[in-house]
This record gives sequence, C-alpha cells and structure tokens, in this order.
Amino acid sequence: MGSLTQVTGLLNLAINDFPRDNAQLNIEAGVTANIGAGGVLRDPGDRTAIYGSGANGTPFSLTETLGVGIGYSIGRNVVGLEPYVQHESFSTVATQGSTGSFLSGAWVLGVKLDLIRFNTPGDRSP
Repeated sequence: MGSLTQVTGLLNLAINDFPRDNAQLNIEAGVTANIGAGGVLRDPGDRTAIYGSGANGTPFSLTETLGVGIGYSIGRNVVGLEPYVQHESFSTVATQGSTGSFLSGAWVLGVKLDLIRFNTPGDRSP
C-alpha cells in the first residue's frame, strides 16, 4: 500500500495507587483508521490475487485495540505489563478471506512489557 495515512483515537483511564500504593491500573482502548492514499502497490514477484473494493481504489481498514495493564513504580523506575487484544476490521483489500465486515480481519493477542526510567534535571546532559 502506498502513502499509508493513519488517524488514531485513544482513550486511557489510569487509576493511581490501585490495587496498592505505587501501582497504577491502566485501561486503554483505541481505534485507528488505515488509509492507503497511494493505492495498492503490488509486489512484482508475487502473483497472489488481491481483491476487494480497495484493490483498484483507496485501501481502508480500522484497527481496534483494547488493553488492561498494571505498572509499579520503584523510585524513578516503572515496570509495567499490559495484555491486549487487537483486531483489524472493515478492510477493503484482502489476499484471502472476506472483506468489508467487522469479522473479516485478523485478531492478535499480545503482551506489552514496559521498562521506564524518569529523568530528573540532574540526569540530563548540558
């Protein structure tokens, strides 16, 4: 796909000191519109059929993500873990399966591991 343009909306609910002190519960939901403004770019060596209403027009799909995570802070460090589920729907282009419906896209289950350190003014280079 050429000239991929993405527009994302994200909602994050953070509850501090839950389930205990120095912990944070995050519930995050997002949706991304994927728009191939440059159309479908075929791999010259691949003969797989590409079909759907976007195959000869502008490809489009939505990607939805939902995750629930917890982070725990120790001084200036945070360790976090977030299981999530992600789904692509309403795709107008495919190489297999159907197009155009909520259930037509792929599902992904994953886990994010966050290792974070916060800087203070003394940590920065001049």
